[in-house]
Amino acid sequence: MICSVCQTTLQAATSHFRIAKEHDERCFVRLTPNDEPDGEYIEDHHKTWNDFMDSVNHHCGICSKIWSSTGKIPNAYRNAASQLLLNYRRHQDYQCFTFRFRLLSVPGTSNRAPLFLVEDLHREFQFVLDLIQEKPYVVPTLESSTWSPRAQRLARNWVGDCVDNHKQCRHSTGDTGWYPTRLLDLSESTEVRLIETKDTKPAGPYATVTHRWGHVDENFVLNKERYPQLKKGIPLDSTPRLFRDTISVARLLGTQYLWIDSLCIFQDKDDKTDWAHEASLMERVYSYSYCNISAADAENCSWSLFNARDPQSTNPETLTLDIVSDEIGGMIPVQFYVYNCDFWLRQVRKALVNTRAWVLQERILAPRVLHFGKHQLMWECCERDAAEVFPHGLHPELTASRDVRFKSFNLELDQGDQRGYFVDSELPVARLLWNRIIWDYTQCGISRSEDKLVACSGVAKRFESLLQDTYVAGMWRTDLEAQLLWIKSTSRTGLRPGVYRAPSWSWALIDGLIWSPTFSQDGCLFEIEDVHLSYATPDKTGGITAGWLRLRGVLLQTKLVKAREYEAAFDLYLEGVRIAAVRTTPGRVSPIVKFDVSEGGVDYGSAEDQIFSMVGHAGNEDWPMPLLLFKVVDEQRGLFERIGVVLIYFEVQEEKILSVRREPEKPPLPCAEFKDGKHTIIVI
Repeated sequence: MICSVCQTTLQAATSHFRIAKEHDERCFVRLTPNDEPDGEYIEDHHKTWNDFMDSVNHHCGICSKIWSSTGKIPNAYRNAASQLLLNYRRHQDYQCFTFRFRLLSVPGTSNRAPLFLVEDLHREFQFVLDLIQEKPYVVPTLESSTWSPRAQRLARNWVGDCVDNHKQCRHSTGDTGWYPTRLLDLSESTEVRLIETKDTKPAGPYATVTHRWGHVDENFVLNKERYPQLKKGIPLDSTPRLFRDTISVARLLGTQYLWIDSLCIFQDKDDKTDWAHEASLMERVYSYSYCNISAADAENCSWSLFNARDPQSTNPETLTLDIVSDEIGGMIPVQFYVYNCDFWLRQVRKALVNTRAWVLQERILAPRVLHFGKHQLMWECCERDAAEVFPHGLHPELTASRDVRFKSFNLELDQGDQRGYFVDSELPVARLLWNRIIWDYTQCGISRSEDKLVACSGVAKRFESLLQDTYVAGMWRTDLEAQLLWIKSTSRTGLRPGVYRAPSWSWALIDGLIWSPTFSQDGCLFEIEDVHLSYATPDKTGGITAGWLRLRGVLLQTKLVKAREYEAAFDLYLEGVRIAAVRTTPGRVSPIVKFDVSEGGVDYGSAEDQIFSMVGHAGNEDWPMPLLLFKVVDEQRGLFERIGVVLIYFEVQEEKILSVRREPEKPPLPCAEFKDGKHTIIVI
């Protein structure tokens, strides 16, 4: 059901268009003298927040989706109106409308126009209004289970088509002869048996499983005590519900073998030898998987992989609007589907299992993934994203989002089409993809803090081969100077773990969202003379026990003073020269200080004369000038820790900063070496 306000608003917006014939197909043409189908049409939507909530309570298919996407509503929204903005879209072989909503604050006085809500309260909700026609995006009628007979046929078709026809998707182990150390043999109908592949050579491909552990039942993990019994075989009906369901899927897909981490890696708490070895093999385990079965919304192993559902709430809404027709010279009723553009974000990217750090590399490395979601079955491979409501591939407007096409790159092939995900940059696409992965990875949660680097080591190995570069604590040696300029996002509080896992200059030390800027190496104003890391295991993409680097640049004594004029801003003093906080554009102040840890964790009073900085990059038209912030740890040895980044957005400030030098009569700054006007410091 779509409420009368949504229907009236969409009718008013689409009244600017008429239907004409073009190549024997329906085509929307804007009612303008030159018939150009462009422009944005704005119509009032709900006049008040109460009106909007009334539609939500009456289950409007559009308003309800907006409400479910907002999360916690700030008080500012309680007195808000909304507008609808509609655009016409024409693809190579497809056409549709897109519409989105924006919320407006109610003016304080009657003579003031509505104002846009401030940026941090901004929400955008986008939908597709799609003409129902004979196209590959026809929506089928869903059944009442995510594992209905139709869903099963669809799963087999997706896998079979990918294996047979998708050149960009990696082939499975059948082409390499490599197998994981252990697999579950599913050849017996009523039991499952653990095999050692060095002793029992598998005869065919294997599937893998992605799932949340939840509360661990020691009876259903591999350990020294359970090993003999699992080798002999255990009854299928004695295994957890989730495992029974994944075994059913694996058999349906024609695989005799299954890899589940909890049953194929020893989980003994007093001996992590096998776990460490197997963790180093994750790149191969998932890369050579025939298909990865993802329990997207199962809390733990006692849950079912499959879900009951209400087909009506899962199918897209339909809507009939009256459109002017050139054929009959009057209005005709036209049917549309209404798609929520947050569809993939909500059902895949933010699915329960995909919020876990370990899972990110499983999604990336597996050649194909079958997601068993709360509402429907979904598919990811290098060439296609699909779902039960989009069995032949997502609608073109949905694929435009950065939340989809997550696996649409084959790292061994040309990736020019991937640059659209990023701002203009001279960096290789593979490096931009790595930045995207770090952004996604640092949004995920991880149970064991010390696994931060281990849980992405499989992806690192894949990129190591592609880039032909040396992996350095989550970054790459060739342009490590530029990568040192990572920034902790303000949307989450950065925290340092209680156990050592990385040096202070690596993003892997911080718990919180990390942004990796796309600075090129050209323009960096410091250089790394040497870098050293000590590893927990022989795997140099895994855990780290110690590390340091020698950094050479212009070191400046630095003082940070809270700016009185602007909240959460600082005046910056470099060698006593004040760089006062100023507003550069609405909503932006320069300098901006981004601490690696929350401000409450930095004692500015006791840090007097202990904070220093180096200008990291000259900046450009698109990016601010960054300064790395350090706190001295050992003055005699020139040891420092990184504590954050200062961003300079104002060109006049940049010029002033570049001219600052320490006066000769002042005492020398702590460093490992001073030569030719530059300091070498050791950052730990």
